[in-house]
Amino acid sequence: MQENKNSKAIPATQAWLKSVVLDLQLCPFAYAPHHQNRIAYHSSKAQTAEAALLDLEQALQELQAHPEISTSLLIFESGFAQFFDYLDLLDLADLLIDQVDLRGHYQLASFHPKYLFAGEDEQASSHYSNRSPFPMLHLIREAEMELALAHYPQPENIPIRNQSLLNEQPPSYWAKKLQDCYLAED
Repeated sequence: MQENKNSKAIPATQAWLKSVVLDLQLCPFAYAPHHQNRIAYHSSKAQTAEAALLDLEQALQELQAHPEISTSLLIFESGFAQFFDYLDLLDLADLLIDQVDLRGHYQLASFHPKYLFAGEDEQASSHYSNRSPFPMLHLIREAEMELALAHYPQPENIPIRNQSLLNEQPPSYWAKKLQDCYLAED
């Protein structure tokens, strides 16, 4: 994985994680890995699916080799700006997990600056639950997720709560909050 150490992708993603995901409690399971420094952040220069999948495979190998890392964010600093191209990559990434025989060990979550949920108005604020400063693939250890879900009351209500919370503000509010993440410094 060829990471750009001067990229704003990682600081912007860290700012988003704190100011959106954690502060709004969009993911109640993100707090512990964040505060225990158990999140791996990787900024990828990949412009093609093939290059992105190589970077994803390296991120999977890192997780396999380092059990102290809870979760990994593979951030595409300049590739996959088009949401539907990103969705194609997401499908290929999911297949890769099968190909490297890691289904049941890891799952993917998806985030993108132009994320759209099927069947929802394109202008709905609820899309911001999965909108991030950069396109990214989030690798999650399934065993940790299963443990977290077992100790969280009614986890199936998390998306409903998030949608309700986000819809309390207009999309322009969330767009500004996301835009502010680009101003983050190392």
